[in-house]
Amino acid sequence: AGILHTGQGRGIACVDFNNDGKLDIFIANNGTGPTVYENESDNANHYLMIDLAGTGKNPDAIGARVTVISASGSQMQEVQLGTWYLSQGPQRLHFGLGEDNEVAAIEVIWPGPERATSRVENIAVDQVVEIEHP
Repeated sequence: AGILHTGQGRGIACVDFNNDGKLDIFIANNGTGPTVYENESDNANHYLMIDLAGTGKNPDAIGARVTVISASGSQMQEVQLGTWYLSQGPQRLHFGLGEDNEVAAIEVIWPGPERATSRVENIAVDQVVEIEHP
């Protein structure tokens, strides 16, 4: 994959820094500056990124469960804190869609005692979708 890291990595984050739909890698090193690997692959697969806006004391929607449904099936991710060793993953969720060129639906189960839900249908791929708590 073109990644050769010999430093003392102490934390890692996989995030799309340049919003091109491909995940990049950021490594926090011990005793020196970070290492960044930009994903420059010729990957033509589709993706969907999702930003959630929670409410009240949980504006980042920590604990929300998001399911993306496309022709290939369904994928589920949760918005979490403390996802990696000595690091924090992005709040934005990234779904790889392969050759699927449309998302049939996004379903969100919001955290909280009421377990509110949201559903968005017929979404174009290769974009960021923002969903607010109902």
